[in-house]
Amino acid sequence: MKTLIKSPERGHTVILTLVVSLVLGIVLLGIIKLTSTEGQMTGRSQNWNAVLPIAEAGIEEALTHLKHSPSNRTENGWTYDSTLSKYTKTRTFKDGYYTVTISTNWDPVIISRAGIRAPGQTNYTVFRTVRVGGTNQPLWTAAIEGLQCVSLTGNGITFNSYDSRDPNFSGPGGIYDPSRVKAGGDVACYGGVNSLDIGNANIAGQIKTGPDATYSSGPNASVGDLLWSKTSAGIEPGYYQQVDNTEWPNLTAPPGGVAPPPGTGPERGYQYVLGTGLYEAKQVNGDILVKGDATLVVTDRLQLNSAQILPDAKLKLYVLAPSASLKGIGNQRTDALHFIYFGLYNNVDVSMSGNSAFCGVLYAPNATLNLSGGGTDSVDFSGAIIAKCVKVNGHYSFHFDEAVRRFGSRGIFAASWDELSPNSTL
Repeated sequence: MKTLIKSPERGHTVILTLVVSLVLGIVLLGIIKLTSTEGQMTGRSQNWNAVLPIAEAGIEEALTHLKHSPSNRTENGWTYDSTLSKYTKTRTFKDGYYTVTISTNWDPVIISRAGIRAPGQTNYTVFRTVRVGGTNQPLWTAAIEGLQCVSLTGNGITFNSYDSRDPNFSGPGGIYDPSRVKAGGDVACYGGVNSLDIGNANIAGQIKTGPDATYSSGPNASVGDLLWSKTSAGIEPGYYQQVDNTEWPNLTAPPGGVAPPPGTGPERGYQYVLGTGLYEAKQVNGDILVKGDATLVVTDRLQLNSAQILPDAKLKLYVLAPSASLKGIGNQRTDALHFIYFGLYNNVDVSMSGNSAFCGVLYAPNATLNLSGGGTDSVDFSGAIIAKCVKVNGHYSFHFDEAVRRFGSRGIFAASWDELSPNSTL
């Protein structure tokens, strides 16, 4: 019998094959794992980049909401969170969401947190949080602002400012006091070439034009601080600025006004006597007496001979009439915000004349405003004007009441942008 001897080389070959297969398997698993990890990292990076526009979309929605609902922030699906003391809203999408909050400040802070589900995972979300500081731009910011043109062609036209809410820069009860003034009587225009004509005015303040606008002036014009505007001609360095164009809010008349009552008894000389309330009239062509906090909407014709506003009374005029004539506005409170004129979309022509002092503010972005009067005496105009065009022909002294900056808004704009930690408090 012949014995068969097994070769050790064949056993070594089997072992080597197994070892190589094991190593190749480990390497292959590593490659698969690495590829999977790289895929997840790439997907997570893509989501990290994709989530930022979603957070910014929340910011945009908040700014749009503030623009269209400045006085009622709980409209359009927004709610007030008493725990956060903020207004909040959440929008959910297929693979993510954002939650945005608005603080209650006059200059609000907006925070938006967005999240997108991580790739290949159901319980992990990629977050990013953005904070924007808003600035609430006042409606009135200068003595005169003309959207298209400003023309000062009268004699002895002067500008300065005061603050009826600051006793350091006003007289008793907030009245204009020529001994307590500031160089804030700015004049601005956003039209084209030479759209701002300051003539020979003396302006204690700045002149401002839009990016496409320029100004013209007479040989005796003076623009600068309080001393310069009284003693020097020309523009003091730093007192002319080119600024960005701005947005002007479209206003609407409040609905539901009732017919105003006529004057009776000792007040029978007045066409209307207004107490506290909302009124609407087709025509005003006489004298009115205001005894309360009154709002009057005029739809067809406004030819106001005089308006007497008692010391504790206020009058807001919403004017739809194509043309309006204003005379003798007797604001006995000496607070510009006690007479407010809102010229709406159809109001395209406004004229003011007379030799008596005026205290109030006008906003008529579609109208040409003509001011005439004064004769040899100076007419004190205390308050502010915004109109499409402003044409002054007379002996006027304009005093911008800086207190009106605290009323009204032309919109809230982003002033700062920061990215916060993803889990920051909203």
